[in-house]
Amino acid sequence: RLQDAGVVLTTRSLQLMNIGDPDKKVSFVEQWQGQPLMSLSVITCMDVIKLAIDEPDAVSCLVVGTESGRVLILNTAGTAITKNIWVGATPAFLAIHGELEVGYRITVAGRDGKLYNIRNGELQQTIIQLEAPAVGLVRLATSVMVGCMNDVVHCYQANGHKNFSVYMPAPILTMARLEVTAQRMTKCLLVALASGEVRIYNDRALVSKYTQPSPVTALHFGRYGREDNTLITV
Repeated sequence: RLQDAGVVLTTRSLQLMNIGDPDKKVSFVEQWQGQPLMSLSVITCMDVIKLAIDEPDAVSCLVVGTESGRVLILNTAGTAITKNIWVGATPAFLAIHGELEVGYRITVAGRDGKLYNIRNGELQQTIIQLEAPAVGLVRLATSVMVGCMNDVVHCYQANGHKNFSVYMPAPILTMARLEVTAQRMTKCLLVALASGEVRIYNDRALVSKYTQPSPVTALHFGRYGREDNTLITV
């Protein structure tokens, strides 16, 4: 009954529930009597959030999504959990905007095909139902871009309003943010397709594209060595 109500049970509790013989149940309880219950989980996704200022070398904290449906924010040393937020669905992707000590928003793409929003440690009531499970999630300023298994990239506002949708000619493999800091800040969306094509979008406008010899499964744009703007593909 507890499991049907959504209560997360430990591995030991599940083992006890699966024992049919009453005598074996008693032996199992006597064996583990006095031992504290521990609920271990698996990491499904990670990201970082700046502590106080949005600078490249500023102190950051690790944000972790777990199989048990929680989002954990660690301290700057990564040795303790400072915030434990229950989402209710296993996070597949995280997109973060803001600073931990100033104000922040975390968008969570769950395996259940929904988008959840966390604002300053509190889960918001606005839940976005996607047309298909998410394969990528990127935050650009005040909007969030989510790629789905039906070859579409949707742009949503924080309140759940859809700005636009962009249809891709091939399945989406991965997505990333392209951020160039020069005379003015430029933030674009990188989309890698199963056809080997890598596309760059500014909002809904396609500004550039090129084709790799083989499909790209991972993207990262940023500083590499002495070069400020480098795109690494895997």
